[in-house]
Amino acid sequence: MGGRARSAIWVAAALLHAGCTTSPANDGKDSEDPSPALGEQPARASEPAHESHPESEHPHSGPCEDRETDTAQIPKVGDLDPLKAIKSEDPRVREKAISALAKRGAGALEALDGLIAAFEDEDAHVRLAAVDAVGEIGPGAARAIDALIGVFDDPASFRGDCGCVIYPVRIAATRALGKIGEASIPKVIAVAQHELQGHRECVAVALGEIGIAAEGVLPALTTTLSDDDPHVRESAADSLGNLGPAAKSATPALERARRDPNKRVSAAAELALEKIRKPRT
Repeated sequence: MGGRARSAIWVAAALLHAGCTTSPANDGKDSEDPSPALGEQPARASEPAHESHPESEHPHSGPCEDRETDTAQIPKVGDLDPLKAIKSEDPRVREKAISALAKRGAGALEALDGLIAAFEDEDAHVRLAAVDAVGEIGPGAARAIDALIGVFDDPASFRGDCGCVIYPVRIAATRALGKIGEASIPKVIAVAQHELQGHRECVAVALGEIGIAAEGVLPALTTTLSDDDPHVRESAADSLGNLGPAAKSATPALERARRDPNKRVSAAAELALEKIRKPRT
């Protein structure tokens, strides 16, 4: 699967996370939204407006925009040595090389250092591909956990048809941590009370992606249900639902969350309770 196709998959996943049902309306160039939600919904009259949180400066700010691609000038995958091509001056070549490495799955472990370095690439598509590739390595990529958590402040974004601002690289990072698995949990929980809303939301989502009710997970998610930000609370409820019956001890907190003034949070809590009470088939 090519780099652009892989990016399209993450974009689709981001849209689904945010509640969009169609493709992005634009590349996000008009987005000046200061708050770092993974998929921020526009405030409704019946819901609290989303509070802005100042973010730290990032060296690669800007939208996750499409770039013009002259495919005739890009070498074919078979002509590339991915381990060398990830250092190419052409971002299209770097992305294609990283996508080739992703196809190797766990076999790309030898390229892990280069992939982690690509998390800081100036091109958002390259960063997205690199995070994806690390996730494909799986548990063997455990030493990338700190770097993946660092991606929780990636600035690449676009605006969907629903009006939400979406951060696909951050979402990719939560999924990569999920694929690495249980080894990610202690370090993810360690930033659960981060001052930046975007980090806290990523923590909630990542714990749901990991999907294991290991020590500390339920207390962290239960506490997050009381976060000041509705996006974080909603993500915590979603993740508790993903844990299913293993999250039974969170039932009282979810019952309280059903009465949350934010309709999306209350709906997420209701669904989570249904999943917890209904054994998985």
